[in-house]
Amino acid sequence: MFVYPGMRWRPALVNGAAEVVATADGRPVTVTKFTIADDKIVEIDAISDPQRLPTIAAALLANG
Repeated sequence: MFVYPGMRWRPALVNGAAEVVATADGRPVTVTKFTIADDKIVEIDAISDPQRLPTIAAALLANG
C-alpha cells in the first residue's frame, strides 16, 4: 500500500466486515478488507485490480 498527498481513506462496513476505500484525486485506488477475530486483525485483503476496482469501489462509496 502507498500513501501520497491527495489520498483519502473512506471507511465502509460491508456484511459486518470493516473495509476502507482509498481514493486519490477522487478516483478509487485500493479497496482493503480487514477480517477481525478476537479483537485482532487476522487477515487483510487488498484489491487494486484496475478491471475490478471501479465496480467494487462504486458500490462501497454509494453505501457510505
